[in-house]
Amino acid sequence: MLEQIAGPAHYISGRVNIGVIVGDGQAAFIDSGLDEGAARKAVQAVEQAGLRAVALINTHAHADHCGGNAF
Repeated sequence: MLEQIAGPAHYISGRVNIGVIVGDGQAAFIDSGLDEGAARKAVQAVEQAGLRAVALINTHAHADHCGGNAF
């Protein structure tokens, strides 16, 4: 589920939270989580909120931040 922090800043809760910036019907992820399952959950959450995923920003290359990139 997409949870708002403040303004355009949101997150998707999981074993590792995934940040999401929202604007103009679009969503940019901050990191992709541990694995494909986390990334899939994130995409589904933004789609359920009526948003289109358009970008992924990785903060660094640790597995818990970029493990879902391939998805």
